[in-house]
Order: sequence, then structure tokens, then C-alpha cells
Amino acid sequence: MSIRICIDISRLADKPLTGVGKYIKNLVNHLSLVDAQNDYFLSANFFQCFHNSPKEVAKELRVGLNFRFVNLTPESVNISTFEKFDVVHSPNITSPKFKRAKLVTTVHDLSYFVNPEWHTKGNLEFSIRETRNAVKNAKKIVVPSENTLKDLLKYFGSNSGLKERVKVIPEAPDPIFYPERDYDRIVSTLDRFGIYSDYVLGAFTIEPRKNVKRLLRAYDSALSSIKEDVYLVLTGKVGWKVNLDDYLRELKCKDKIIFTGYVSDEELRVFYTCCKAFVYPSLYEGFGLPVVEAMACGAPVITSNVSSLPEIVGDSGITVNPYNVDEIAEAIVSVLEDDGLRKRLKKKGNKRVRRNFSWEKTARKTLEVYEELSGC
Repeated sequence: MSIRICIDISRLADKPLTGVGKYIKNLVNHLSLVDAQNDYFLSANFFQCFHNSPKEVAKELRVGLNFRFVNLTPESVNISTFEKFDVVHSPNITSPKFKRAKLVTTVHDLSYFVNPEWHTKGNLEFSIRETRNAVKNAKKIVVPSENTLKDLLKYFGSNSGLKERVKVIPEAPDPIFYPERDYDRIVSTLDRFGIYSDYVLGAFTIEPRKNVKRLLRAYDSALSSIKEDVYLVLTGKVGWKVNLDDYLRELKCKDKIIFTGYVSDEELRVFYTCCKAFVYPSLYEGFGLPVVEAMACGAPVITSNVSSLPEIVGDSGITVNPYNVDEIAEAIVSVLEDDGLRKRLKKKGNKRVRRNFSWEKTARKTLEVYEELSGC
């Protein structure tokens, strides 16, 4: 007997896709590859948070005949709409209470509890409220790392049976991330951004949680010890609470920093593949998707020794104290100046991703959650 599974795909409307949007796209596409048995209903208007044409959402998905769209207009969405399904999966903490349908909620991180100052007031209020609702209403909660499980239990461990309701299911790099081998694509991409030298790469939204200010200071310090001419390339848009002029004011190396702004995944694949080191000194991550993307492309990784990042990178990268500028700088110098170390990190990181992180695995484990609930 097939299960009727509804998945909220509203965040596919975000353009460019956010981390949650990428999660939804890859989960749904790979569920389609591993499950031809159950019936899936893709809700484009989960509580009216969807604002674009359904066609804009649909083009992100490659699904089989057992997948169909529902709730394509705001008027069609209300709580009773979802009671006809066996399982409803909310992939980004929104957690309504159902009478019949069994709710699965994905909680990607708890940064809003750990460091509330990193969030806007509106986002903070929404995230805290919906996480509390997830703990109360969800039959299963999916988290991407053991560290996120630990955080959830830290703040909600007194809730009866919570640990038994939580399933750790790691995420994975999008299949578009692999070592780029097209020489013409590499040359044209780097030329388009004015990159004509070796470089260290950072890829993230430039905001306080990503620890960009310390990275800039560490690079500035490392530059005095590096024999060759190595630039720092930072991709991603500038987020809130950031003044780049303030970040750059005291640096000696301003002329060796390239801010690209937002780049496409194809461009980012080139940047990952060609960098001498990928540095991701984030202060908190629920999973750390850029780290596995970088390793999938063969980049030597330097990342933080806090939150989920040591769990994700294992012994395939260098972990540093993200609050210690000197430690970050020393790691950058060691990777740039030691060819053997750099080659070992590239090989180990790529191997670790191929062994441990794939969307097929994520989809199969998520399907197990659906099937477990359908038998309750």
C-alpha cells in the first residue's frame, strides 16, 4: 500500500536558491530516483509563503509520474488541505498541528538559540516559535548533524521522548559540484572575475556568523609570510550587519582581495577546483554545506573546530579555533607552502565526500522516516 506524502516546496521560490531551497530541490529529485512506489504531493503554497509562479518552482525539479503539484494558489491552502495526506514534510521548521497527518520537520540549525544576535528580530521570533512548535507537533524531526541534535537536546531535552523522535540525516553537495576539468571554462570564468593569480577562497554570505573580519585579518597576517603572490577571493553577497569599509580599513592587503558578489554554481565549481585553499572559519553551522561542496571539487579545506564542522570534515581538512586569528593565518600559510599537505587534503576531502555524503543516501534515509511513520 502506497503512502501519501506531501512535501512543502515553497522555498524553491527563492531565487537564487538558498540553502533550504537546495535541500528541497535535491531531496525531491532524489526521492524520485529511489521511490516509484509512494505518492508524492508537492505543495507550492504551504501557508501562503510562496510568491512566484508554480512554473518557476517546477523547473527546479525532475520527478516521476508519482509526483504531482497541489495547492497552486493561496486560496487553496488551509490546515484541512493537509489532513488527507499520511505524512507532511516541512523542510524548514514550520510546524503546524495536524489531527490526522503525521508531521516531519527538518531543523537545519539552532543558531537563533545559540547566538540570537546574528538574526533579525522577525527571523528570530519566527524561528524560535516554529522550533518550539516542531518539538510539540512533529512526529519526527530531521537534523543534518549530530551537533544539531546535541543543540536541540540542550534547549528542549526536557520534552518527553524527544531524542527518540529525532533522526540525523546528513545533507550532501549538489551533483553539480565536482572537479572542473574543462580548461576553457576555467580560463573564461577566472578571466571574467579578474583572477590571474593563485588564490585562497572563501564562499559564503558576508555576515557576522561567517567570521569574515577575522578571516581578512588572518589573510593579511599570512600574506607577510607567503613567498608567492596569492590573492583572497570572497564570493557571496554582503549580508546584514556588515560594513566592508570597516572590515578593510586596517588591512595592508586591500589590493589583493577580490569580492565577486553572487556567483552561479557553475562558476563556484571553478573557484573551488582552482583555489590553493578553501577557508571557512564560520562561528556556527548546522551542517556546513560549502565545506562538502569544496571537498567534492577537490579543494584543500581549512575550517572551524566548532559546531558541526569537525564532524563534517573529519580528518580530511585542517580545523582551527575560529576566534584565533593567528591560528587561522598559520593554517593558511601551511597549506599554501606545503605542496604535499595540500595534495593530501585534496585527495582525502574528495574521498570523504564520495564515501559519506550523497543525496541518494539522504533521500533513502528520509524515505525510511516516512515509511516508519506510515506504520504507526
